[in-house]
Amino acid sequence: MKFIFDFDDTLFDSKRFKERIYACLEKASISRSTAETHYRAVRLTQEPFSLKKFLTDLLPSPSEVEVVYLDIMRVCQSFINQELLAVIRRLGRDNCYIVTQGDEEFQNDKIEKSAISMLFAERHIVTGPKRELVSQICARYKDEDVVFVDNKVDALNDIDREKCQNLKTILWDEHGLAKLSTLTKGDAGNELRRRK
Repeated sequence: MKFIFDFDDTLFDSKRFKERIYACLEKASISRSTAETHYRAVRLTQEPFSLKKFLTDLLPSPSEVEVVYLDIMRVCQSFINQELLAVIRRLGRDNCYIVTQGDEEFQNDKIEKSAISMLFAERHIVTGPKRELVSQICARYKDEDVVFVDNKVDALNDIDREKCQNLKTILWDEHGLAKLSTLTKGDAGNELRRRK
C-alpha cells in the first residue's frame, strides 16, 4: 500500500505558521494589521503564494527580507503534525509520498526546515491541481492500493477515478487519524488504534 500526503494543513499546521509570520513581522516593526491587510490582498491576486515576495513587499531591504524569512522558517519543525508523523515513520519511506500545491521554493524550504524529507520516497510540488501526480503514482503502483490524504475536499474530488481505480481517499479532518487507521495494517495500524 502506498500513501500520498498533502503538506499544508495535513502534515503541517499552516494556521500556526501564519501566526509565526505575523509575529516575526511585528519584531521587524511591521504591524499585524498592515501584514494581515497585505496578506489578504496578495492571496486574492498571487497564486501560488511566495513568502519571500510577500516579505519583499513589506520590508525595506533585501537583507532584512532574508533575516525575517530565516527567522520565520527556523521553527518549521514545531508545526509538524506529530501524530501523523509517527504513522508515516511506521509506514516506511518507500511507501510514502508528498504531493503539495504552492510556490516551489517556499514549499521546499518548509519541508526541508521541517526535517521530514527523509521520510518520503518522493515529494512533488505543483502550482495547479494534484490530480496528474496522483494519477501517475496510482498507475505506477496499479497492483496496490494507493491512499491519498488531503485536507481539501476539492483536491480529493478532483481525481479521475477511472484512471485511479486503486485509489482510496481520506479527508484529513478531526477524524483523519481514525480513518487512516482503518486502512493500515500491522504495527502502523496497531499504533493508530492505540491513539484513537
